[in-house]
Order: sequence, then C-alpha cells, then structure tokens
Amino acid sequence: MPGYAVAESCRVLDLSRNLLEVLEAPLFARLRCLVELDLSRNKIRAVPNEIAACRGLRKLNLLSNSLFPVARSLPVDALATLPLVVLDVRFNKKIRACLLYTSDAADEGLGVDLGGRRII
Repeated sequence: MPGYAVAESCRVLDLSRNLLEVLEAPLFARLRCLVELDLSRNKIRAVPNEIAACRGLRKLNLLSNSLFPVARSLPVDALATLPLVVLDVRFNKKIRACLLYTSDAADEGLGVDLGGRRII
C-alpha cells in the first residue's frame, strides 16, 4: 500500500474507507505484532496468504469490500493458523456470509452481530 508508513510494533490498524483494491503482501511481513486489522469499506478483491505473518491477529474486518467467493478471495489455510476471534466478511456481494467468530468471542465478552439473521 503505497503511502502508508506503519510501525512494526503496531497492534491496531484501521485502513477502512481508503478505496484500497489490492493488499500488498510485503505489508504483512512488517506487521507481526498486529492484533486487530480493519479493512472495511474498501474495494479489496482478495487477501494474500502472507496475512499469516500477523501471528497474533485476532480481529479481521473485511466488511463491505469486493471479495470474490471464499475459495478465490480468502486464504483459508493461512487464516486457520491465526488466533482469529472475529472475521467479518458481511456485505461482500459475492460472499454469502455473516460475521464469523469463534467461541473465544463469548469468553472475551464480545457481542456477535448476525445482521438480523438467526442461527437455526
């Protein structure tokens, strides 16, 4: 992401509403301390495998982007290596999903927004 200078010790990064289309893989190598990443309301089409370098990432917000179906836009194997508590992919036209979370979310007292949907 040209024009962004991010400290390697950064724990929370909000890049929402920046019209980003591409996530450059080298960015993630510098963000090993990242715990929360907000990429919501951009035009991102895919997340690179290199996101696995953010070994402490617990919250990833990809709400309202241009993500393709999961198999083409999200590196599921890389994401599975992370201690994610919240992965928000709501409002991506080509992904039929709501907010995904782990049982750790309840342990931390985090609310769960299902966008008006019920679990059946």
